[in-house]
Amino acid sequence: MKKKEMTLATLLALVMILALTGSGYLAFVFPRTLDLWRDENRSLSVFQRLVAGASHFCQAYGFLILPALCLGFLGSLAWLAIASRRNTPASNTSEGMPRSARQP
Repeated sequence: MKKKEMTLATLLALVMILALTGSGYLAFVFPRTLDLWRDENRSLSVFQRLVAGASHFCQAYGFLILPALCLGFLGSLAWLAIASRRNTPASNTSEGMPRSARQP
């Protein structure tokens, strides 16, 4: 159970990192590519138009998306820290237990 919790926390942290970098790329880097394609009068495929729409969304609502993703990332790091603390050998000892619950 503890190992599964650590794995889930790690996966959540990785997903948050990917979402942060992806939305940052769509908000700041990809618009330059769109400008280059526009200068070439290049027609866009359906997938490129979909990514362009996602880029415009990230530009318009990035002030809401990026802080939310940062909070999610920090929350996943906190969860990972708590899960790893529970998994340490020191937390598995009987020192923090009442005397009546300790094994002789």
